[in-house]
Amino acid sequence: MLAAAKQATPGKPAKAPATTIAQAQPAISSAAISEAAVGLGASVAPSPDLLITGDGRHLAVVKDGNPMILRDRAGDYVRSLLAEASGFDGDPDILEGQLLSDCSRDACTASLRKGNSEWRLLATRSSTRIDWEAITSACASADLIVSDRRLPRGCAPRWLKLDATGLRQTGGLAIYLGTTPRVDTVTDRVGAHPWGEFAR
Repeated sequence: MLAAAKQATPGKPAKAPATTIAQAQPAISSAAISEAAVGLGASVAPSPDLLITGDGRHLAVVKDGNPMILRDRAGDYVRSLLAEASGFDGDPDILEGQLLSDCSRDACTASLRKGNSEWRLLATRSSTRIDWEAITSACASADLIVSDRRLPRGCAPRWLKLDATGLRQTGGLAIYLGTTPRVDTVTDRVGAHPWGEFAR
């Protein structure tokens, strides 16, 4: 369980460690958009490097404008939503099997590179019970973790912890990496706009 995560080599954090979205970017809205999907639109430039739905179940790593989704069984609606939000005209690829990723049935890790910096992503993708020691160890070797479940307090990544508890307060997220990483929420970008729909 979490074999992929435990084998990963820790990445280099892009900035000072933080475990909450508020610490990473104090200006982020705390308004709840429960289960809202990332609805930032294809017209927004530049493309985000990571898109996360408000329930934490789906995400897309965006590399060179091409989205790669976490779950291969994601429905057409979610695929279309994430593709459009990343400015991609087509069907997203799958994160598993890519050179930048290492996946097991329960989790995926991915190396997100931007410029001279690298971030280690850990994302859960099953409902299987996770051993406390395994998940806390995996969290410690990641810069950011995304999960649709509530993770234990001992799970402390180097930068962002985006589990069910945190995402209930923020809704869908778009993360832009680089010299100064930025985290945008659906409400920050579009407010009460039809793009802020529900991911199922």
